[in-house]
Parts: sequence; structure tokens; C-alpha cells
Amino acid sequence: MPLELFKNEKAKLFFLVAFLILFSPIAIYSYQFGFGIWTAHEDWSRMGGALGGLYSPMIALLTLALLYRQQKFSESSHEKNVRTERVRNAVNKGETNVMLAAKALEKLTDQDLRQFRALLESYVEQRDEQGKERVFEALQTYRYQLASIWRAGSTIHHMRDIGIDMSAHISDLRGYAASIMDLDTLLAHDAFTRCFMNNPTYYSFDVSEEEKNDIERRCRELYPKQ
Repeated sequence: MPLELFKNEKAKLFFLVAFLILFSPIAIYSYQFGFGIWTAHEDWSRMGGALGGLYSPMIALLTLALLYRQQKFSESSHEKNVRTERVRNAVNKGETNVMLAAKALEKLTDQDLRQFRALLESYVEQRDEQGKERVFEALQTYRYQLASIWRAGSTIHHMRDIGIDMSAHISDLRGYAASIMDLDTLLAHDAFTRCFMNNPTYYSFDVSEEEKNDIERRCRELYPKQ
């Protein structure tokens, strides 16, 4: 709302300045030489020549200014449309991948799901590469589920890197994923991926410390302590 008000004020100021610029030659000419309904053709000719000489470059400059504003508006509208389309595509891709991951997990029995989660947790607990390789080899039994969850998680994770504030969309996708998949399995997969990729910043279904701090900061801004 403040931004829209600021834009409206700028538009009003622009048109006010344009009006003053266009009116000023008439005002100056009238103040200096007077203004009336003359009987002599020469008087009208002199006034027309004076005002024409002033108005021609002024109108040209105002036209350039209007064209510049129109160009900036077109660029802004295009950028906004591109940004909206990128967000829509990212969200649609995230929803599709979450749904496909849920269908992949549905193929597992409860016992298989527990075994799958246990292997993910075991991989993180290993302290040597040989132990990790053994667990990873055992995980190949569930490679379809592993790849499906990774595809959904990586989409959510990389939505933070799109260059647009997508916090609300990411939260919605996380909530959607938790509503149709086992949350413990999702969190175990996040921990597995951080360990496997050696990337401590990887967070898809879990909330990172950075995000926790950001949430707390926003809460303090919205609800400051009295």
C-alpha cells in the first residue's frame, strides 16, 4: 500500500510539473507583453512566433519524458510478468514432484518404510566412508523412492535461489509434503542429503537455522514486545 501511494504521488507530481512547464510561456508572455484580442495581424504573428519557438522544444522534451515513462512501465510490467511466471512454474513443479514422491512412498509397506528410514539415518551415523558405502548400497533397494524424494526436495530447496522471496510458497509446499508423506522419513532424507552431498546448507523439508532466525526476526517486526 505505501508503495502504490508513492507511485501515485510521483505520477501526480509529474503531471503537475508538466502543466506548470506548459503554462509558464503563456504566463511569462502575458506578464511581459500583455494578452488580448488584437486587431493587428502582426501582434498575433509575434505572439505565435514567440510561443511557438518556446513550445516546440518543450513539447519535444515532454514527449521524450512520456516515452521514457512508458518504456520504463513496459519494462517493469514485463519483469513482473516474468517473475510471476517463474514463481508459478516453480510452485507447479514443486507440487508435481511432491505428489510423485508421495506415490513412490505409497508403494512401500509400513515395514519397508521403516527400513528405508532406518537406512537413511544409519548413513548419517556412519563415521567412515566404507560404512557409508555399505549403507548406500543397501539403499539401492529403495532407489526409486530415494530419487523421487530427492527430486521433490531439491525443487523446494532451490526455490530459495530463484531470486524472489518465495518464503510463503516454500512453507506451503513443505506443509503439503508433510500432509501426504511421512514427516520423519522426509526429515531423515534431508539429513541424509546433507551428509551425502556434504552440504550443510541443504534444507528441503526441514527448517534451517537461517530460516528459523528469519522467522523469529519477522515475528519480532510484526509483534514487537511492549
